[in-house]
Amino acid sequence: MNLFLIERKLRTVFLYFVVLTAGCAMLNPRVSHDNYLKITNGMSEQQVSNILGEPTEVKSAGANMDLGSVLGISVGSLVGIDSLSGSYMKWQSAGASVHILFVGGKVRFKNYNTN
Repeated sequence: MNLFLIERKLRTVFLYFVVLTAGCAMLNPRVSHDNYLKITNGMSEQQVSNILGEPTEVKSAGANMDLGSVLGISVGSLVGIDSLSGSYMKWQSAGASVHILFVGGKVRFKNYNTN
């Protein structure tokens, strides 16, 4: 075999490795029902991230922002205050997802779904 073919095969193997690794990195193995149960109202965003790792999605949530497709509620109706804001975070794995609404930096509502 000549050097050109060997180099080409090595590049192909490397490319497959990079794609496979990137795909696996997007799935969070820490998203589990057991870890979900460790999360309680009042925990900070950092405490939740320590359990679940980095979220796969983060959104700012104003008091009147409707989170209906995921949670079926608005932030204002959840806390009973129209001028409060928070954030929504999602953690995704191959088989499940965790959705958490933070108000004032603390867990106010959480949801666990299997895919």
